[in-house]
Amino acid sequence: MLGGVVVILLAIVTLTPLSTRMAVAYAARPHLGPADAVVALGGGLVHGALGDPSLRRTLEGIRLQRRGLAPLILFTGELAETEIRAALARELGVSPAAMLIATANTTHEEARAAATLLQPRGVRSVLLVSNSLHLIRARGAFAREGFAVLLAPTDEPLTVGSDAGERLMLTRALVRELVAWGFYRVAGYL
Repeated sequence: MLGGVVVILLAIVTLTPLSTRMAVAYAARPHLGPADAVVALGGGLVHGALGDPSLRRTLEGIRLQRRGLAPLILFTGELAETEIRAALARELGVSPAAMLIATANTTHEEARAAATLLQPRGVRSVLLVSNSLHLIRARGAFAREGFAVLLAPTDEPLTVGSDAGERLMLTRALVRELVAWGFYRVAGYL
C-alpha cells in the first residue's frame, strides 16, 4: 500500500506540472528598489569553490550594488565562502570600503549577523539576494530583526521544472523550504 502511494506521488510530481505551479505560487517575486545595503545570502561551497547558488547570489548582489541600489554589500555564509565572494567582488570593482562579510550557517544566523553589523551603521532597509523559494523565509527572518526588506531572486520560477528530473528537484526544494519555514515559525525566527 505504502509503495503504491509513493509511486503515485512520484508520478504526480514528475509527470504533471503540479510541483511547478506550487513553486510559482509560493516563490518570491522581485521587488527591487533603493536600499541601505544589499545582502547576498550564502549558498555554500563545492570542493572549495563557490557552488552555483553562492556564485549566482554573489554576482547578482554585485550587480545590484554596482547599479547604485545600495552603497553597501554584505556577503554571508561560511567563512571560506565569504572570503572567496569578497575577493571576487573586489576583482569586479567593488570597493573594499563598501563591502562587509559575516560568517553564518543558517538563514536565522545570517539575519542576526546582518543586524549586528548593519544596524549600528544606520542600515534600516536591505535588498536580499537569494533564490525565489528561499527568499520567503529569509524575508521573514530579516523583518524579524527590524529590517525593511526588498527582494532580489536569482532565479525565475516560471523557467524551472520543465522536465521530470527538474520537477522532482523542484519538489524537493519546495518541501525543504516549507518544512524550514514551519520550523522557523515555531522557533520564533519569523
